[in-house]
Amino acid sequence: MSIELLALLLGMIYGYINPGREDRINILKKAVIFGIVVGIILGLLVGIIFPPAGILVAGAGMVGFTIITLYFAVFFVVGTIIGDFLERKK
Repeated sequence: MSIELLALLLGMIYGYINPGREDRINILKKAVIFGIVVGIILGLLVGIIFPPAGILVAGAGMVGFTIITLYFAVFFVVGTIIGDFLERKK
C-alpha cells in the first residue's frame, strides 16, 4: 500500500508544481507504452536465460508489466487531479 501512496503523492506534487491542467490521457498512454516495452524486454531476457519458456514468458511479462504500470499510473493521475485542485485553491 505504501507504493500506491507514493505514486499518489508524486502525482499530487506534479499536479501542484506544474502550472495549468495536465494531459491525463497522455500520461496513461505513456504508461501503457512503457509497460509494454519494459514487459517485452524483461520477458525476452527471461526467455534467453531459460530457453524453454521463450515466447510464453515474453507475452506474459508484457501483459503483467503493462497491468502493473497502468495500476500505478491511475494513482498518479488521481494525484494530479488533487494537485490541480490544490493549485487552484491557493
